[in-house]
Amino acid sequence: MEQEKKRIQIAALLRAGHNQSEIAHTLNVARNTIIAVKKRLEAGKVLGHAPGGGRPRVISTKAVKSAFKRNPNRRMSDLT
Repeated sequence: MEQEKKRIQIAALLRAGHNQSEIAHTLNVARNTIIAVKKRLEAGKVLGHAPGGGRPRVISTKAVKSAFKRNPNRRMSDLT
């Protein structure tokens, strides 16, 4: 969430006409971040978090639910 706020601030400063060095110094962010936000703005993309990020699940939710239904007194650590 904090990263999204930074991207919004960067976008506002870019629209206001500030250059990349000023923004990097003011917000204490890397210039690469500013360049990435600028590219997103030019492409018309959303500044929010990209879906699908993060580590993929190792075990399916369906498998955990079925194991829990078979034995509801089992600990969650045992199910994994």
